[in-house]
Amino acid sequence: MSLRDQVEAQLPGVLADLTDLVAIESVSADPSRTAEVERSAQRVVQLLADLGCPDIRVVRANGGAPAVIGRFPAPHGMPTVCLYAHHDVQPEGDPDGWRTRPFVATERDGRLYGRGIADDKGGLRSSPRCAAGVRRPSAGRCHGLRRGRGRGRVANTGAPARAAS
Repeated sequence: MSLRDQVEAQLPGVLADLTDLVAIESVSADPSRTAEVERSAQRVVQLLADLGCPDIRVVRANGGAPAVIGRFPAPHGMPTVCLYAHHDVQPEGDPDGWRTRPFVATERDGRLYGRGIADDKGGLRSSPRCAAGVRRPSAGRCHGLRRGRGRGRVANTGAPARAAS
């Protein structure tokens, strides 16, 4: 199966998970939504567990919001990759400024809209899926994900793919 076919086969599940994440009003700046931030963290834990992540922890700095750390160990002799995404979102502001409901993922003209779709629940959903996928044996070349603050880039590393032991 080609890389494109593998990615396309994953898209329906990724989009369903993203729709679920967007529906969680995880606005960390709003104390009345603390339970939603907690629910968002637990959903991320479940998504990582569903991918077979062997090491998942929820941590807090000085009693703050929950941060979820998932660790997929690199195969022996392979480099470690660190991917970052956050599961909280900014307040939605004035509802009149939205064409769609902010916490309902809505497709329009081939694009998906909703609070957190691009910053950063989309990255949160795709990065762990990529980490899990890179660990699987595949034919051809190894593809990697590089993310910078606010911008995601997918790049072919050009390295031969190696099977995880």
